[in-house]
Amino acid sequence: MLLSTLRDRAALLMSFVLPPLLFMVFAAIFSGTSGSDLKLKVGVIDSVGSTGSTRLVRALEAEPSFRFIVLKSGDEAALSDFVRRGMADVGLLIRGDPARRPDEGPPPLLLIEDTARPLAASIAFGQVMRTLNEKLPDIALSRVLADVEASGAIGADEREFLNNAFRTHAAEGASFSFSNVIARTEIAQDGRMKNGNLLNYAGAVVAVFLLFAGVHGALTLLDERANGVAERLAIGGGAFDPTVAGKLGYLAAQGTVQATIVYATAYAIYGASFDPARIGAWFATCILAATAASALALLMCAACRSRKQAETLTTFGVLLLSAIGGSMVPRYLMPPWFREFGWLTPNAWIINAFELAVQPAAGLSELSLPWGVLVAIAAISTVVASWLSARRMSY
Repeated sequence: MLLSTLRDRAALLMSFVLPPLLFMVFAAIFSGTSGSDLKLKVGVIDSVGSTGSTRLVRALEAEPSFRFIVLKSGDEAALSDFVRRGMADVGLLIRGDPARRPDEGPPPLLLIEDTARPLAASIAFGQVMRTLNEKLPDIALSRVLADVEASGAIGADEREFLNNAFRTHAAEGASFSFSNVIARTEIAQDGRMKNGNLLNYAGAVVAVFLLFAGVHGALTLLDERANGVAERLAIGGGAFDPTVAGKLGYLAAQGTVQATIVYATAYAIYGASFDPARIGAWFATCILAATAASALALLMCAACRSRKQAETLTTFGVLLLSAIGGSMVPRYLMPPWFREFGWLTPNAWIINAFELAVQPAAGLSELSLPWGVLVAIAAISTVVASWLSARRMSY
């Protein structure tokens, strides 16, 4: 068995190369979610401009876990729209002086989250609370003391004495625990789109299974090559294999149906839906995504010499592309460098195209980039796959 394993390159690849590679991918992703490598994009509006709010913004800007986008002006609606359009993972609205008394109004900080990125808000919430505790303890404690004073346990003079003591303590770099000063709210969902997070998950699932289904169908290239059918179908020779285009048409149609079934399941079971006016953009995305994934699958199979080799290499490739491209882990949880690296995979562009296709506010100008990339993937992969297939038949 040892000799058999050593002689089987496919078995060696699947047993000893793929596992550590996938481990490295997931380690790069998840090690960043708990440290400074995550760098969530946080949109901030300071609508107060007080000494306390300015101190808070400066302290947060110094946080290595965030990438701050400070908006000069705007209100909750503007920040919500900023988050909805994907310009930030979460929004932070400073709507009151952080040092004001708790009984003087609602929590001064408002965290605006998108249901499509639920973990982002929880991570940002914890980081903002930690920053307040460590960097602005005097502001946090002044709110606690205001509560104590309101209960009658201490007087105004005693509160002032404690405030001064805590300011001195804060100047020495000490930190404290404190009461919650942050409220959370979800961005107002467009009534024409429901359960947007499930629609995003549907796009991620479609991306990986379009590749798997495409590979399964593309393996017939190798079967036909092995039994001589390919040569009979390609009578007349030439530099390109004409059967590749025919297979692409079938696989693209199959993939379009597959994507439709996934989204229909999301609608029928979970109530996830989008504006009927977006059906055209969504259906076009289904066709382009299916065509690009199928063409890439044909390319991977055409490059292989045998069905056994193709089964191993395509499984290896699809799993790796899916892990890097965001089909297994949401891309907003990845470190910035890993997110950028993910754009080299078809999965990232398919997911991005589906996200934009169902968003009511997304226009054709925004969809043109992912659509263009998918068209390029399909065209290049089809031409190269046809050339490789014809070249393999000549041997």
